[in-house]
Amino acid sequence: MSDKVVVLTVQSMNASGEKVFRLHKKRAVIGSATSSDLKLDDASVSPVHAILEVSGIDGKPVVYDLASETGIVVNGKRTVQATLNPSDKIQIGP
Repeated sequence: MSDKVVVLTVQSMNASGEKVFRLHKKRAVIGSATSSDLKLDDASVSPVHAILEVSGIDGKPVVYDLASETGIVVNGKRTVQATLNPSDKIQIGP
């Protein structure tokens, strides 16, 4: 991934404030499991909900839903996979 860092700002619907995550890995697991790289404490989040991966020539992050019960939404559209751009909004769960 060279020196690129993916920065995610996480806003929880059931708690105040935000958390900022800096991902230095090419691949990160998003979920409610304690082993997740980006752990989200919410009942609607599956233990292993999605993968965020940085790959390809352009180095853009791609988010993949892992057949979770509640899915992912990117910029208001339900999807199973999306290439992300700066300021895109990802919703994990309903």
